[in-house]
This record gives sequence, structure tokens and C-alpha cells, in this order.
Amino acid sequence: PLPPGIELRLALPEHIPLIAESIADAYRDEFPDHRFQTTQSEVAGQTAWYSSPLHDRSLWQVAWDQANGTVAGQVLPMLKGPEYGYIDEVSIRAGWRRKGLARALLTRALLDLRSRGVSVIGLNTTGEFRTRARDLYTSLGCEVVKTVLCYRKSPGFVQTR
Repeated sequence: PLPPGIELRLALPEHIPLIAESIADAYRDEFPDHRFQTTQSEVAGQTAWYSSPLHDRSLWQVAWDQANGTVAGQVLPMLKGPEYGYIDEVSIRAGWRRKGLARALLTRALLDLRSRGVSVIGLNTTGEFRTRARDLYTSLGCEVVKTVLCYRKSPGFVQTR
């Protein structure tokens, strides 16, 4: 079930900038050194990406906060083939976390994809998320099939010879 105070709405084209801003807000301050801080130009890029024909908005699960009319969170699936779906985005704004919203939206998305004949669903996540996203995915039956290691230097690193 959805938490009290939340309603689902069909994602209309004019909602896409609000959804992109919700995604940016959900990741704000999630990592040390603001590694994934999203700029306004990046929000504009996300708006363009989610407006592309690759996205079938009828698949999207977008939760709206009834009290203030903002997007509380979203699960944005895609069809990658007749039997293959991909969860492109799962994000919940900080004020709505730990209330079952991500579980409710993701469950709805998985059931909708299955009703459309999708038998394999993929998604990616970062193991560092404090939100414990991996715990949610495994509790819904997802299995880790591949782990990718990423290496990075800190922004202030200077190599000397």
C-alpha cells in the first residue's frame, strides 16, 4: 500500500521537469563531497532524457505529496525488448524515506511489467547508498548478477613526479 498522504498520477509531459528535480533532490547530499550533486543544467538534461521516445510514461510510478503537490518519489521503468524491462530510476525524496514508498512504487512497477509480458527485469545500483537500496531490491526477489568496481581519485589529488 501507498503511505498516507501520497497519490499516484499519470506522468504528463509537463510533469517531467518536476520529476527530474525530484530525482536531483533525492540524491542531494547522498555522498561525501557532494559527488553526485546535480546542477540545473543536468536537471535540464534529465528532463530531455525522460522526454525522449525511449520512455513510455504509462510505465512510470510517480508519487505525489498531497499536502504540497510536489513529487515525493518515482520509479521509472523502461521496456528494452519484448520480454526485457529495465528500472531506470528509483528515488525518493528524503522526507518520504523509510515509509514504504519505494517498496510500494517498485512493487507496482514490477507487477505492471510482468502484466505486459516482461520476464526479465534489470536495474543498477550503487552499493554505497545510505538508503540501503540493495536491501529493498533483494527483499523483492532481485539477485546480484554482476558487480562492477569503479575507481576514482579525490578531486584534490595532484600527482607529482
